Order: sequence, then C-alpha cells, then structure tokens
Amino acid sequence: MESGEAASNILDPWPTSADGNEWDGKGLLDLVQRGESPFRKSLDIRALIVEIEQSLKSSVLDIPMAYFGAHHFGFHVVLKARSDVIVRVSREDTCNRAYRGSITQQLQLLNSQFELDVYRALVPLGSPFNCGPVYHRDPVLAAARSTSSVRGVSGRRIVVFERAEGEKYDYVRWRALSAEQKSRLLREAADAAARLFEFEPSQAFSSTWMRRRASGLDFQSPPADFPASRQACEVLLKNKVRDTVQRAASNYHGMKKSQLSRLDTLEKTLQQLCSCLLPQPRSYQDENMLYRFVLDHGDFGIHNMTIAPADADNMRITSVFD
Repeated sequence: MESGEAASNILDPWPTSADGNEWDGKGLLDLVQRGESPFRKSLDIRALIVEIEQSLKSSVLDIPMAYFGAHHFGFHVVLKARSDVIVRVSREDTCNRAYRGSITQQLQLLNSQFELDVYRALVPLGSPFNCGPVYHRDPVLAAARSTSSVRGVSGRRIVVFERAEGEKYDYVRWRALSAEQKSRLLREAADAAARLFEFEPSQAFSSTWMRRRASGLDFQSPPADFPASRQACEVLLKNKVRDTVQRAASNYHGMKKSQLSRLDTLEKTLQQLCSCLLPQPRSYQDENMLYRFVLDHGDFGIHNMTIAPADADNMRITSVFD
C-alpha cells in the first residue's frame, strides 16, 4: 500500500468554506448556482449533476447534504418525480498522476468489482440486503499526458443508490430509543445477521473472489473450482501467513540476515501450525457443516444501517451498508 504521504496526494480532501473552516456539507446546489462550490477545481459539481440527470432521466432539485468517507464523497440528491438518491463519488481521480497506476488504483478497481458482485449475489436475501445501485460506472482512464488543474467527474467512479427510508443511526439516535425499542431493534439486527451467515454464495462467486480477495493482489490458490473444504481453508490460512510475514519484512528496510532468518523460521512454524488448528471432519457431511463459504460483513452494526419507524413502538432496518 502507499504510504500516508502518498495517500494524501491521491485522496482529494474534504473542502473548506470561504472562511477557511471545514465545510458543513449543507446547501451545495445553492452554492454551485452562485458560483461558490466549496469543491472549487477538485470536483466539477455541475458536470456531476448533468451525469445524474442524464443517467436517471430526472432533474436534480436539491443536494441538501454532502459528506465523505475513507475513499468517497457522498451526496444526498433530491430528484423530480422519483425517490431521492445517494450519489457516491470516489475521492480518487485518474487525472491525478499520483493515483494513476498506483496500488491504490488497482485495489479500488478490485474492490469495486467485488462490491457490485456482492450486491447481485445478495438479491435473493431480500430486505435489508437487496440495496444495490441504480447506476454505476468505472472511472474513465485519463490520458497519461493529462495534467488539467480543473478536474471533472469522468476520472472518478460513480455509484448511485436509492435512498433507503429512514436515517443512518448514529449513537445520538440510538441513545434516544427506549430500552424496549433497542431490544426489538437488536433482535431484528440479529435475525438479519443470522440470515446473512446462513446464506451460501454460488460456487462461481466463491471460486472467483476467494482467489482475488483472500490475501491481496498476489493471492496464490489451487487452479480448480476451489470448493469449500478443510484443504481450501488450510490454503487460505497459509497464504495469509505468507502474506503477513512478507508485509512485515517489507516494512523494515535494511534488516539483518539473522532477522530475516528468524522471520523465515516464524513463517515455516506458523505454516505448520495451520494444519493443526483446523478440525478434521469425520465424513463428507461433517466437512460440509464445518467448512463452507459465507459472506461476512466485517462491521455489522446499527451504525452501518438505515432505520425507520415501523409503528409507534417498533423500528425496522431498511438497509445495510459499508
């Protein structure tokens, strides 16, 4: 991965207001119409509006709120004669030569492909997981000689989602709920988590993405269908050990031979330990129960959900994200 300094050259920062303070994200459309876009030369909001209107065949009436995450800017967009949408725009731009061809660009492309496949895979689960995009496109690669100081949106990834009913639940909203409301909401969240755990992705999905995501860009896996099994799990663990040790070694330049030798010994020992950690199935049926591929959210919680009132006393989860 790029260093922190390199990442700061790749990710466009959250803009500041005219007074130099961090922008509060409000009233973007009005600011743009007055020629006072806080994004200035880094992101052409007018071009973004044109693309949204053309792709969704609806006029933009307002952009009441903007925000940002680790790799994206987000915009709540109000449209004419259709539901509101959330527009996600990458903070990286292929017009930026520091980003073009970087490891970050490779990983972001891989992550985007995976995300879209996950949305398609989760459709059979229904609500709150079937919340895939209504429009998306990859960034258009800029010409190598492109050095324009005013960047549009063509070099950025854009993903548009229908805005789910309700609100993202931060801890302020959570604390405002009664004990009974919290208990019921947690039961619903637990039920959703159980459904996700019980869901088994298709063989094609698992085979493709285990190879490509299990241990970075250089993951080494058997050239087969890669079915869920004890052997497959052992391969995953051993690759993870190899990858982790190699990353540790690459972070410390100028290591002595003795230190490299210790790392090599550590890797071999951990590789041997992998075989001992995994339970041996007693039958084919036993192996199917012990070893199977699942989709793990990784950060499943109220803070990554939108929640709406179901009635006076109950809340319901309308989407799960991140």
